[in-house]
Amino acid sequence: MSNVKGIIDRFDSAYEVARALNLRNTGQVGQMIKRDSIPAWHWVRLVEAGKERGIVITFEELARMHARPTLTTARPIQLAH
Repeated sequence: MSNVKGIIDRFDSAYEVARALNLRNTGQVGQMIKRDSIPAWHWVRLVEAGKERGIVITFEELARMHARPTLTTARPIQLAH
């Protein structure tokens, strides 16, 4: 499963990501890594920036990475008898 750091690391630098997303500085990229979350409004540009650089990032990957665990994907609960 992907995480934000793994996606950011596909680029040459945090600066390159910040520039691609029109962010003011790399600190905002660092915050995304710290929170392990990329705001959805950046997804389109991130996928486009990846394509421009030969980096594969898909919307499905981003959606799965940000999806919360459900009862079917979470660890089974052991019930006491």
